[in-house]
Amino acid sequence: MICGSFTLSGSVDTPSAWDDYYRDDEGLYFNPVSTDAFRGGYYLHQRLPLTRDDLFFHDPGNDLLVLFSGYIYNKPGLAGRHGIDAYEPEPRIAARLFLEEGPEFVRRLNGDFAIFIGQPAQRRAYLFRDQVGIRPLAYSADSSKLLFSSDVNSLCRRLGGRKPVSEEYLHGFFKYIDLTKTPSDSVKRLLPGHCLESVSYTHLRAHETVLDLVCRLLLEKKKHTCK
Repeated sequence: MICGSFTLSGSVDTPSAWDDYYRDDEGLYFNPVSTDAFRGGYYLHQRLPLTRDDLFFHDPGNDLLVLFSGYIYNKPGLAGRHGIDAYEPEPRIAARLFLEEGPEFVRRLNGDFAIFIGQPAQRRAYLFRDQVGIRPLAYSADSSKLLFSSDVNSLCRRLGGRKPVSEEYLHGFFKYIDLTKTPSDSVKRLLPGHCLESVSYTHLRAHETVLDLVCRLLLEKKKHTCK
């Protein structure tokens, strides 16, 4: 699990803000990450063969912070085309490709993943979710801050407190609803195959992957034919 708060403007969370909330005594331990404009971290379980490098990468020289939950399946193919070591951890591969291609790098990935990439000095952040939506990823944003977590319910509890569960979300058990809905009205789920980018302090933009573009064009063609 990865989670955090990225400041777009204004004050930054205290270093312990996320550590205090995401506390667990069942083999999970929280690893806090604190840099300029970012507070958060990632969970590791003592029984899983994962290390810090499998979830986190920080390159201050290139103003880059990466939190990665999941796996890249096509590492050998990336290694052949980009000179990447197929045994490199996922966060390092994502960072390298991002520096070469920007947010478009995610089009090259085949896997299940939820990724956060931050550029603290530029106050710019990105969220990516795999094309099928295997890994969950939720966020809440306003003009000053972007909060995210790969544990949707935890983020809803953090922001929702004792507020009632969203009625529209509950309706989703009986009818089709907006798939970005979560138990909290202030939290949205990032859709599969989408990227969220903090373009400026006040504007967040969702990008469409090739897969989503094809699906949308097919739906529009069907709609046009039905007319």
